[in-house]
Amino acid sequence: MTLTADASALSYWYTLARACDEGDGAKHIGIGANGLPCLAPSPPPRVDKHANAGAVTPYQQFLTLITGASHGVARLMLERDIDPEEKLAPSLRLSTVKTCLQHAGFWEGHRLPDDWPALPDSLQGARVLPDRESNLPQAFDQIQAAVQKRISEAYARLPAGAGTPAKLAAIMQLLCDASALRERLGKEYVDAIRNLLSLEAAQLRFASALRDSGFPCFAQMRNPLRDGYRLLMDGDDADFCNPALYEDERGYMAAMMTAFTNMLGVVRENRRLDGALFEQYHRWAVEGVKHDNGTDLPRNYRDNAWVTYGADFGDGDLGVNRKLEWFERREKYSPRQLWSELKGAGGHMRVHAFPRSEEQCRAKADQIINAHYERMALLQDTPGHEREALVLASIAECCQTLEQHHLFPDGNIRTIAFLVLNHMLLEENMLPVTPHDPNRLDDRTGAEMVELIRQWQNRFKALQATDAQ
Repeated sequence: MTLTADASALSYWYTLARACDEGDGAKHIGIGANGLPCLAPSPPPRVDKHANAGAVTPYQQFLTLITGASHGVARLMLERDIDPEEKLAPSLRLSTVKTCLQHAGFWEGHRLPDDWPALPDSLQGARVLPDRESNLPQAFDQIQAAVQKRISEAYARLPAGAGTPAKLAAIMQLLCDASALRERLGKEYVDAIRNLLSLEAAQLRFASALRDSGFPCFAQMRNPLRDGYRLLMDGDDADFCNPALYEDERGYMAAMMTAFTNMLGVVRENRRLDGALFEQYHRWAVEGVKHDNGTDLPRNYRDNAWVTYGADFGDGDLGVNRKLEWFERREKYSPRQLWSELKGAGGHMRVHAFPRSEEQCRAKADQIINAHYERMALLQDTPGHEREALVLASIAECCQTLEQHHLFPDGNIRTIAFLVLNHMLLEENMLPVTPHDPNRLDDRTGAEMVELIRQWQNRFKALQATDAQ
């Protein structure tokens, strides 16, 4: 059977992908003798670029199907997401196939116009933001694909093998060109274009920063340009393979990439975390970030402000135990002056954090973080495996307690789960994490958090080259 660019041929790939579980991320899909997709050896044989130069690879056949199914739009996304080695390899990673099918399904039946996509009347002059709940391309998605098309065309004009500086220069030129569109398209439309171009520039810089970080774990990532954003986005959303999904808070990803890069520099300098550095991490994480209404996210510790957030403890005995630990942490760190209370009934409750001054918040952060380092000092002579479990338990307690006190008006989870947690792991020479659902810091037991951290470390490990794993 010869694969052709029609929906029936692509359906075989959908069926196989749905039937397979990624597991450890090592599964691969190749083309069988009958021309149909099938499971292939993992890892695949090493690529001989010279021997494979003239061969039709699974990537090329699959690309034909994707292009036909999505009128070329998903091809742009596939070119962004593919590992360079996979273009010549005898098989594709299951994760790559699922990413490509996701793009094809999302864009099926949609064609990009040659010019900038027209906005519906309801969005004329309004902020154009991503919709994470939609299963069909919205205005933001159309603009993002149009931006990606222009980026791809700009990169294609560069000399073969052009590096990051040349690509950044191309993006800067596109940013200048976008400014001239304001009169025709309007400020909000052009701001969305410029934000997406700035995100591409941030991804380029972040990939270079990860490769040159001095930490082997990041240097061993298969594709930091494609996967870097996964270090900074909840796993459920990161699995949608789109680093712009959080741009409803415009500037989120660029700020987090800068913050993470700065955090790596701090760890390299062997600087311990404290209340002042915790506040600095938060400032980096929200620098230049806008709420969906266009206002700036607050940058400092909360100053005599109430904060309310949800906590899903679950039902039954496990939910009861989670609440008990929540109260135990509250009593341990604030025995004389309660900082928060639980309201509601059942498993899903609201946490109300009482107003406190900036000075009180900074002092509380110092107290919580210092307690972690005091526990670390007691573990110096503890044997390896036993020490690892105790270190993870201490890190989990520290991060959960910081989150429970909610010392910032906004941006607590992004600061703690992506920056503080990774700071503490890296300074212990442990693997970093790509959190799947960091909000679980709010409502899980310490033992559950230790297990979650290990799972999140395995998620990061899946981003590394097979040899590193």
